[in-house]
Amino acid sequence: MAYFTAIEEVLEYMKDNVLQPTGTLAELKHIGYADDEMFFDYPALVIAAEPVRTEIHGTHQFKNYFGVSLFIYHAQMNENRTVRTANDLALATKVKERIATNRTLGGGVIFGWIDSVIPGTIRRPNNAFAIGTRMSWRGEALEAFN
Repeated sequence: MAYFTAIEEVLEYMKDNVLQPTGTLAELKHIGYADDEMFFDYPALVIAAEPVRTEIHGTHQFKNYFGVSLFIYHAQMNENRTVRTANDLALATKVKERIATNRTLGGGVIFGWIDSVIPGTIRRPNNAFAIGTRMSWRGEALEAFN
């Protein structure tokens, strides 16, 4: 398999193959892209593209640096804030562990990893705040050019 050359390939592979709501992630009720304006099923995982950086890497080769933000929304409003935050962090750990089982995204990147986990509140597209965690994933891939 050739390495991914576009961020949409990374997002699609993550959503369709890595972050499926099975096993340890079975509690996820919604998995979508950042342009999902409205979703009502929680907990939810939303993935969004970050800037892609490219540099020349050897002869006739680029190295692409991909970035993906993963937003975990936990909205069990029948629980207090402390319990919601603890549940959100536990789910973030499960997401991180799932991603660690497929660090090459099926061969689409050389290597990928979660480089930060930031718990707190997240502003939704409708300007509402939700308890959540933002995670950042980084991955590297090579691309040939003539």
